[in-house]
Amino acid sequence: MCVFQLGVAEEPLPSYDVRIAERGYEKELRLREAIELALASNLDVQIEAISPLIESQKTLQAEAEFEPAFEAQAKYETIDTPQSSQEFVSSGGTRFQQGQLLGRNRIFAEDNFESKAGIVGKLPWGTTYDIGFRANRFTNNLTRDPTVALFTPEYRTFTGLNFTQPLLRNFGREPNMSRIQVSKKDKLIADQKFRESLSAIIRETVSAYFDSFLAYEELKVRRFEMEMIRSLAEEKRDQLERGTATERDLAVLRSGLAEAYERFLLARQTLLTKNGDLLLLIHSDFDFNRHPVFLPVDLPSSAIPSGSPEALTSRAMKARPAYLMAIEEVEKMGIILKFQENQLLPRLDFEATIGYSGLAGNFGDAFKQTADGTGHEYGMGLTFNMPLGNQLAKSQLEEAYQSKRQAVLRVKQEEMQTQLLINRHLNAVTTHQKRLRAARATTRMQLQNLQIARENLERGTITPAAVVQVEHDIREARLRESSAAADIQKAAIDLRDTCGILLGHYQIEVGDATEQQPAVVNPDEVAVLAEPLQLAEPTPVAEETVMIADATDEETASEGFPSFLRTVFGKSRVETASAQLAEGSEGAEEPIFAAEVSLKNSADRDEPATIVAQPVLTEQPVRKPLLNLLQDRLKTKQ
Repeated sequence: MCVFQLGVAEEPLPSYDVRIAERGYEKELRLREAIELALASNLDVQIEAISPLIESQKTLQAEAEFEPAFEAQAKYETIDTPQSSQEFVSSGGTRFQQGQLLGRNRIFAEDNFESKAGIVGKLPWGTTYDIGFRANRFTNNLTRDPTVALFTPEYRTFTGLNFTQPLLRNFGREPNMSRIQVSKKDKLIADQKFRESLSAIIRETVSAYFDSFLAYEELKVRRFEMEMIRSLAEEKRDQLERGTATERDLAVLRSGLAEAYERFLLARQTLLTKNGDLLLLIHSDFDFNRHPVFLPVDLPSSAIPSGSPEALTSRAMKARPAYLMAIEEVEKMGIILKFQENQLLPRLDFEATIGYSGLAGNFGDAFKQTADGTGHEYGMGLTFNMPLGNQLAKSQLEEAYQSKRQAVLRVKQEEMQTQLLINRHLNAVTTHQKRLRAARATTRMQLQNLQIARENLERGTITPAAVVQVEHDIREARLRESSAAADIQKAAIDLRDTCGILLGHYQIEVGDATEQQPAVVNPDEVAVLAEPLQLAEPTPVAEETVMIADATDEETASEGFPSFLRTVFGKSRVETASAQLAEGSEGAEEPIFAAEVSLKNSADRDEPATIVAQPVLTEQPVRKPLLNLLQDRLKTKQ
């Protein structure tokens, strides 16, 4: 717990709890880490990753229509059929049996076994085929009569091919492959939908990250405000003891401290609310008693997509998922429309049978006759079918035509929406850049006021309270800088998302779904490429090694920190850099030292710039990105 205790011994001021995480724990969070967690844990990403897999399975289902199948059938039947006189005579019966006139029903008794085996299937041209053999065994009244029967029982076989070829409706590859083509288009649409969901999650994560960043900066300003009032109260307490101030003056400060604490609480609640938004995006579970309160530490980026609005629109037409989905939908509806046009045709099928048969007293001899071509079976014919009204096919064709018209209009809508969004985001970037320049100008003027106030304080013309107030105004101005910088970052992210280049900007690789697994994202490839706004030129910060160890003397400060400053601001931009221990820091647990750096050719330079920092306390070199170190350890005052 961090507690402020203000006041004199006779009447102590109330203590205030200024912890950030009352429940849970505080955790510094980098932007890269937030994006990685969102891609790995966000449930929306996991849900959308399955959609391409489902569409892949539908494509396999459509392709299965052309897979050949082995088909076998066996059937045994025994039938006793009453016969009319004509049927009885035609089957070899007589009116007398053993010299007696028949007076009962005549029965034709059969005892049959039929079997069939072969390969059946369909070809992409619409042809259906059945190639195989049949083997049948027949026993009946005729086979039992030795005067007419050749074999008892009879074994009949057939080996050959039966096929049907559509000539009008369902003729050719186009209508027969349309289901597969539509399924493949659905797969491409699902892939783009997944990429769109990834971009949306990243955009929301970055936006929530910098909303939390601003809330955290606001919280630090409110905490400083309490520290400032505490300092004034201590000063006023001393004056009260010397008789140069009244109790009313101290009461005003007591009231001001309470009001500052109220503003601190509101700022803390804002941070906790924004933290909840961030948690929702990057965590898949939640523990009421132990959950992180994220403290964003990465500065906003100054990098924005380069190019004219026309060039950015052209890039969006090639990469924006929403536009590409609209294009795929038009092509999909075109396939469906052609299929429905084909279904409007009448059905005219060519049917043919080619094969050989055999008849013998056993299956072996029968199949031998089949192989020798003893009996052949050739046949062909045409089947014609034409619905008289054909209302179903006509209505399906009209539905497909209107659906394609809708898809084409959606493409035009996406084109216009893309242009408007790009224009909107570019205007937002321009506006926030102007805000940033104005805020920086305010900061520079406040820094000049601080210098003047310090000089007046040395001459005794103003009180320390006036100097502290100027320092507070500087923090407020820097907060406005951070707000403008974060808005630039969010507008740039929106612009990249509209152009379809957000995944590429963060080097996110997406593995397409296969028949075995859903689409995957490799979080190890995530990289935050953007340069913080405080740096004017790119610097390979990730590979720098900085050592600021136990900076308790001027020699260490002068050797370590100026080199660090040159690396951060760019060696070509630094004109002079020097460092020395800050007053009163010798022997402190975390010694503080100050450095001055003068920059060349900088439009926003404030020379000389004094940077007050606490060094890293370690005996080993610290291998960290310089930008991280700058954010964590440096507080620019002038």
